[in-house]
Amino acid sequence: AGLNVVLTGNTKGRGDESGKFVGTNVLNEAFLERIPETVVQDYPSESVEEKILIKVLNHLGSPDDQFAKNLVRWAATTRKTFAEGATDDLITTRRLVQAANAYAIYGDRLKAIEKVVTRFDDATRDGFLDLYKKLDADVGEKVDDSAVAAAPTVATAPADPKKCPF
Repeated sequence: AGLNVVLTGNTKGRGDESGKFVGTNVLNEAFLERIPETVVQDYPSESVEEKILIKVLNHLGSPDDQFAKNLVRWAATTRKTFAEGATDDLITTRRLVQAANAYAIYGDRLKAIEKVVTRFDDATRDGFLDLYKKLDADVGEKVDDSAVAAAPTVATAPADPKKCPF
């Protein structure tokens, strides 16, 4: 009683022909028939995503609500262009959290964005970087170095997973 089994996947068991999830295989139809319900989880709303990033930035000792807002607008724009077929990539919530972490390390919005877009091909990287620059009037502005020095590192972050916001 009370046992739940949750399966996750990016292709609903149908495999991937786009190359985005190259390690994803087609699942057996008999297996898929044993899964009584499929839930499609979209990205969080912009307000929820902003709250996530504000919590992450505060947790890291680098509060910057405007950066959180800018990140969310940036991601929303990339997702819209992806949905319209104008780009093959987008910015995920996970990548936004990585940007918040990079910001806590470097104390520089632009450097944080540069770090999280390096995985993309050159054209996509440059396009995403340019888009962020258009959305953030303060890009490249440095924060107080003492705030960055006080940010927790992996070694000093709380060990209690209940305290971790992500």
